Amino acid sequence: MNLPSILGTIGTGVGLIRAVPQLARLLRAREAFGVSADTAATSSIVSFGWATYGYVTDHLSILVYAVFQLTTSGLIVFFKLEHGKRLGVKSLAPFSGGTLG
Repeated sequence: MNLPSILGTIGTGVGLIRAVPQLARLLRAREAFGVSADTAATSSIVSFGWATYGYVTDHLSILVYAVFQLTTSGLIVFFKLEHGKRLGVKSLAPFSGGTLG
């Protein structure tokens, strides 16, 4: 395993470890206070990039971690919107390249 593969595996693993407690809190408490939809959406975009990298370079560990992270981040966004406030203009920042409002 080369250095980019090791760093990719560590990075996606840390991202997954960071996201799981937020998802668990959303599912347990059904309260979205303190959970950032922007951060979760940005993490989803980054995870998609890592999953693509893992697939293209045939690094299974990066692909697996990234898919788990993408799924976790996507669920955080979904439950944030379901248990939190309505999606506003500011929540679209990850898709626009900056804060909109």
